[in-house]
Amino acid sequence: MAATRAGQARRKELCEAPHFQYHAQGTLHVVMGDGAEFDARPGDVTALPQGQDAWVVGDEPVSWPTGTGQQ
Repeated sequence: MAATRAGQARRKELCEAPHFQYHAQGTLHVVMGDGAEFDARPGDVTALPQGQDAWVVGDEPVSWPTGTGQQ
């Protein structure tokens, strides 16, 4: 299964919105505009500034509680 980058879905290279998220399910691979990369896993909290992209790793869907995504 090919992953769709969040940026591809919006037809942009990097997301222009900041995000504060509690990751409840799945693994999300995040790449920052400066080249830093990491995986966000269940139980992680991320505060992402503008200028990032992300995609799901594996077959498990990624989810976070409503209200913890886009700021």
